[in-house]
This record gives sequence, C-alpha cells and structure tokens, in this order.
Amino acid sequence: MKTMPSFFFSVVSATIINTRSKHKDTDYLVFTVQVGVSAPQTQVKYLGDLNSGNYPINLAFLGIDLEPGNQFVFNYMIVNAGSAKQGVAEEALQKASVAWANGQGPTSNNLTGALEDGQTWFNDELKGVLNPSSCDGMVAAEQDHFTYEDLTSMLSNNIFNHQTHHPGVRSPSGCGPNSQYSVTWEIDLNQPLF
Repeated sequence: MKTMPSFFFSVVSATIINTRSKHKDTDYLVFTVQVGVSAPQTQVKYLGDLNSGNYPINLAFLGIDLEPGNQFVFNYMIVNAGSAKQGVAEEALQKASVAWANGQGPTSNNLTGALEDGQTWFNDELKGVLNPSSCDGMVAAEQDHFTYEDLTSMLSNNIFNHQTHHPGVRSPSGCGPNSQYSVTWEIDLNQPLF
C-alpha cells in the first residue's frame, strides 16, 4: 500500500519596509490551515514592537496528510494592535482567521495579498482590538486554496517557497506612511529546517 505524502506548511519570515505606525508596529500573527471540511488548526504568535527590517516567524504545521482530491486552505494575517491587551488581540485574530478559512471574508486570488479588498471585513472582525483613533490596523493578509494536485505540481525539488508583498491601506493622519510588508512562506515535502 502506497503512503500518501505529508506536507509541511510554514510562515518563514516577515520583512517590513514601512511600518503603519510612525516608528514601531506592535504586531501579532495568526496562521491557519484547513483540510477539506475538517476543523481549522491555528497558531498565534506575538511578534512584538517591530520597526523596518526582516524578522523570522518560524511557525509551521508539520505532517499534514493529504490525498488525491483533497482541498486545502491556509491563511495568515498580521495586525498592528498596540492598543489591545495581548490575550484579547490573539483571541480576536484567531477567530477572524478561522472564519476566513471557513468561507467568510474576502475572496482572494492565490499567491496575493487581500488587504485592499478585505479591509472592511478585517476591520469589522477585529473592531474589539483596533482603536480607530490610533495607528492600529491590518498590515498583511493572504489566503490560498489548493488541491492535492495543485500542491504536487507546485513543489519542485519537494519545496515551494513564495514571498507575498502586502501594500498597506491608508493610515490615519499622524501615523506613518502606508505600511509595506512582505511575508515569506513555504510548502515542503520534507520537514522545514528551522
């Protein structure tokens, strides 16, 4: 009996070219995967107060078993939420990510950011943690839908590595310029090295 391959999904790093705030963003990241109609799995990470630069994320879902015909969804979101308490921000971000994986929220093309089309939905979902009179707001969001067949065709040398650029939406007056983030993620048939 042939064993189906296990896939490893990782958010590797984030590069900040422009913060949403004047100097530092207080960032949280959520990463969600879902196979078929199974319950989504999530990981949340407090990234801290970040200025421009490259930052390792190193979150991964290891050993996701997929079979021919399986549908797969994964998403990640990064929010600048310096006004919120950490636990509240993490819980709200996790709930929004699961709702998005389950079909709510913006539709987006694979391998592209979703901030522009999804900004209203993200703001509504996270209104409990985003202070409208501050520089709080989404700085990166992407959701991709793949089939087993998509994944096996994408993986050259058992790995697919991608960087998605996330041009920010308009920042309130008194904040920094519109944010500019890039997120590097990968899919492996071998366990990631970090």
